[in-house]
Amino acid sequence: VTLAFTVTTRNSEEPVAGGTIAADTVWTSDKIYVVNGNVGVAPGVTLTIQRGTVIKFNGDYALNVGGTLIADGTSAQLIVFMPYSGGTWNRIWFDDPSSDGVMDEEGNYQGGCILRYAQVQGATGGVGSDSATPYLAYLTVEDGGINCTPGSSPFCLLDSAITGNVSVNGAGYVWRSTIANGALSLSGQAEVLTSTVGGGIGLGSGSIVRATTAGGGITINGSGAVENSAAGGNIS
Repeated sequence: VTLAFTVTTRNSEEPVAGGTIAADTVWTSDKIYVVNGNVGVAPGVTLTIQRGTVIKFNGDYALNVGGTLIADGTSAQLIVFMPYSGGTWNRIWFDDPSSDGVMDEEGNYQGGCILRYAQVQGATGGVGSDSATPYLAYLTVEDGGINCTPGSSPFCLLDSAITGNVSVNGAGYVWRSTIANGALSLSGQAEVLTSTVGGGIGLGSGSIVRATTAGGGITINGSGAVENSAAGGNIS
């Protein structure tokens, strides 16, 4: 009996010199991409990173998104951003012109920039944005935390594990996530559900915290509610 089968192997490294990606581009999972300079995605341009792809940064370089980043992995095929050989790299950054991630009322992705089922390792600046909102779900950030100013849609962090502070200058949602070795801060109205925060939680008026544990205090600056939650400090 002869059985037909296909074996897919990962090819040798694919160098990325840095500079601006000016046309729609796909990074495929059969290559390891080695980034040797800052990479930008131009406004109106889409960089798609296939599930299972590995990107290694060979120095203190960043991925700066001014267009659209589609990095949508799976639980079995994560997308990994990491240093090339030990050390650290810079960050993933979403600029104002980038397409804002949008979700429905149940948290389902609807469009725009997305980082889902991805790991960010060794990035000193973690993930951040300036007047931009990536959709973040099933995301692991091992260093650097998250520092975001949202765009036209609220910040969202779903089913994720973050090491470092999560600081948001605006409104947003944090659902079913863990923040280790850091605090959670959203200056606007927020909804924090079924999450664990190593430090304190500080939120804007109208916020709700439910079924959440904080290592520090929980503070809502104005009206709001804290329900079925525990804190290592004051709740106010």
